[in-house]
Amino acid sequence: MARCETTHWTLDCGEGHGCYLIEWADTGKVAAWGCASEPVTGRPKPQGNQPAHLDTTARLTFCCGEMSRGALAEALKDLVPHPLVVPKGKEGEKVSHCATGTLGEVLQALGFSASR
Repeated sequence: MARCETTHWTLDCGEGHGCYLIEWADTGKVAAWGCASEPVTGRPKPQGNQPAHLDTTARLTFCCGEMSRGALAEALKDLVPHPLVVPKGKEGEKVSHCATGTLGEVLQALGFSASR
């Protein structure tokens, strides 16, 4: 079972389905989540003048489990200002990773680069 856990949240997408969970490091509130079974994603509705993308310099806790790099890049596309580039030949590679840092640092640790 793919299960993602941060300090304050747990997400279980069911047997054989990858997941990701992003929590703001300073408040513990969920920034975004997703399951790879059928691409399902969720995030709080932006309020007022909130930007459409997550701030890549803000600290957060990120956790993903048993999710292919290609599915993860697709799921995160609405959260970042530039398309994520998956290393050639790595699209189907399953990733399980938990870390606290900026979104930019986490994406780099996952092996993504941004297309501009």
